[in-house]
Amino acid sequence: MTSVGCSVVSCAHNSNGRYCALSHIEVRPCVGCTGCGAPDEESFCGSYSMR
Repeated sequence: MTSVGCSVVSCAHNSNGRYCALSHIEVRPCVGCTGCGAPDEESFCGSYSMR
């Protein structure tokens, strides 16, 4: 079993505040980011769905 750790509780796929319930996710580049090189500004989860 593969698991994806996720603490984004506003996502409909979040499970127990710790994991993603999806079997796979799509990681996409961030569009319009400041380009400071911080990892949280370079990519995002394209599978996010608001609760």
